[in-house]
Amino acid sequence: MSDLNELLADIGDRARTYDVTERALAGGKRRRTRRHATLAGATGALAVAALLAAVSVPFGRPAPEPAVVVSPSPTACTVAELPTPDGVRPGSFTGLAGDPTGRILAARGEAATGAIVAIWIDGRPSTVFAVPDTVDFVAAVSSTGTLVLSGRQVKDTPGEVQYTGMAWVYEGGTLTRLKGQDVLGAGINAAGAVVGLLGWSPVVWQDAAAEPVRLPVPGGLRTGHPMAIADDGSVVAPIFQDGSARLHLWPPGGSPRPLVLPAAVDGVPVFDSAVDTIADGWISGTFLTRAGGTSYRYAARWKPDTGTIEWSAGPGRATVTNPQGWAVHQATGGLVLAREDVTVDVPGLPGYPLTAQPYAGDWPRVTVLSPDGRTLAGLQFTLAGGTPTRHVLSWTCR
Repeated sequence: MSDLNELLADIGDRARTYDVTERALAGGKRRRTRRHATLAGATGALAVAALLAAVSVPFGRPAPEPAVVVSPSPTACTVAELPTPDGVRPGSFTGLAGDPTGRILAARGEAATGAIVAIWIDGRPSTVFAVPDTVDFVAAVSSTGTLVLSGRQVKDTPGEVQYTGMAWVYEGGTLTRLKGQDVLGAGINAAGAVVGLLGWSPVVWQDAAAEPVRLPVPGGLRTGHPMAIADDGSVVAPIFQDGSARLHLWPPGGSPRPLVLPAAVDGVPVFDSAVDTIADGWISGTFLTRAGGTSYRYAARWKPDTGTIEWSAGPGRATVTNPQGWAVHQATGGLVLAREDVTVDVPGLPGYPLTAQPYAGDWPRVTVLSPDGRTLAGLQFTLAGGTPTRHVLSWTCR
């Protein structure tokens, strides 16, 4: 199976089940916060001087970022299961995504007629629409309620399974397939510009009807998933080199530059980095340290205009972050919402006690985290009576 086929298979499979976590939570079980600042032109940056002329297409119209209201930090989180819309098979949901505030949520599900996508607004079912069976998951939801869907077409060939990526945009009641062969939709901004992959090349669709425009990448290297696009059109995605992923920032119409990373934390080398969100002048995500069979994922955020990075070990492995410094961690006893010295337990679905190990599959997987850390959303897998069920959950933290 080719590398691209493996990527498509992995993303689709994880949307249908759950991400397998790093199984050793080494060294990070105590709360600690670190900060590190440096300039982005550090050793190890990929050479980009030989790139062709910068792309000049304006990827996205500038739009105001949502204001973040400063308020006291939450002290407790409560969980609620969202109701299943009429006609949808309970427990069939996969690939949940949400808008930046967490008010608009969407997930793929199953109905008697076939595959559907369900939308909730403020915790209440709003819309259900039919989608092709090739849709695997909801990749992103914009602040205006536009959805990006991704999937794959499977073709069995002798000795190999071929996956061809496909992506769609749902806006105003219309489902439009994005142009291009073998594509992946990954993110969307308030202007409707979509970022994703065409093969291994990062591309931007200006809108649902636009042709994909490739972003420049140093020769011979490839990009991957996850990816994010800001309201001003800036893109962040990983570039793979020497077996690891290094996040890069593409300014609007410009060439990529690497985001700074510490060479090591506590003597353990930094292996790769991944992005969650770009907003409010920050890029949020994670980076991974790995030594032998031990790994640990740190919450991080980058200030692109100054070339600085902040990171935190937190109370466990970071799974989702936001630009304001909040992160959800998989700790020894359960999920924890944390920012600096604030830690708040994130409970699972009542009646389904979590097992001792987060990779057992029954832990909630939080995929939506609002700017103020007060609204979370995700899925929890349970096995009641031998029936696999995925519950759509929302947390309110006060």
